[in-house]
Amino acid sequence: LGKVTMIIIDFFVSIVIVLSLVISEIQCFSAQYAHPFRCSYRTNSMQLTASSNDGDTDDDANMKAIRDFIGMTDAELNRIISRVPEVRSYDAADSKICISFLAERLSLTNLEIKKKLVLRLPQVLGYDYKNDIKPSLDLLQKRMDLDDEELSALILKCPQIIGLEYEQNLEPKIQAVLEEVGLDLDIAKSEILRKPSLLQLTPRGAAKGSA
Repeated sequence: LGKVTMIIIDFFVSIVIVLSLVISEIQCFSAQYAHPFRCSYRTNSMQLTASSNDGDTDDDANMKAIRDFIGMTDAELNRIISRVPEVRSYDAADSKICISFLAERLSLTNLEIKKKLVLRLPQVLGYDYKNDIKPSLDLLQKRMDLDDEELSALILKCPQIIGLEYEQNLEPKIQAVLEEVGLDLDIAKSEILRKPSLLQLTPRGAAKGSA
């Protein structure tokens, strides 16, 4: 009787585990329609392993993984590599984590990620979100009193903001615009949102000679 009880318990435990995995995958699949990058963490290893099993070199597999999760064509991938050769040194898993956090933070679609960010600022694939991006975005949003939609709109118009150090690169530019409009933050904010080029920013990668 004891063995039968244990078998029954093991059976139900197995059923519970399988059901939890199925439910988790269904939730992930459903979430991808609303936000294509939100399930990236759990699919990284599966996708990257699959990419490396087709007979390509590690470098080729890595580039294909970056191409596929961003949704680029071969021509688009080759274009960003020609502009920023360092892209070849980026790790696809790290790039995907960064892009996933950024997409979540700014509520961006996969098309916006590709066309407005990656194709215009390939260096973003090599950034670390928590160290290179998040601190400056938080300070920028607070300094300019931006809501989430305004921050997202600003970044889409001026992606070179991403990765710049706030105190050294962003604050002096914001202050210069403020001084031009009589230190009126509302006016400065309106002008910067209308024409981000007023900030005269240079991408971090370009500053290092990589753009």
